[in-house]
Amino acid sequence: MSCLNCNRETVGKAVFCEQCQQEMEDYPIPKGTPVVILAQPSPAPVKKQTGHLLGSLEDEFLLSKRIVRRLATAWAITLLFLILAIAALVYVGMFGVPAFVTDAFASL
Repeated sequence: MSCLNCNRETVGKAVFCEQCQQEMEDYPIPKGTPVVILAQPSPAPVKKQTGHLLGSLEDEFLLSKRIVRRLATAWAITLLFLILAIAALVYVGMFGVPAFVTDAFASL
């Protein structure tokens, strides 16, 4: 986290860095005084390993949603091929190998 006063890196979950904390102890503010905390500038977009630029939580959510959709599609296709392979094995177990398959391999 960065210091709310000077933007330096803070230790742990501290809101102010050690130098600013020392300065505030030297010049205390009376209780009840309103304090205005300026908005921090938004960080620059970060480039993740996927090659996409991410700047906000919404962008990260949309990217995650696309990845989940692609994984779901891959699992569905894999499941379809698995069902077809099991059906073929059941067919061969019940009826034997079809003649057109044995004829095709005999001609090789």
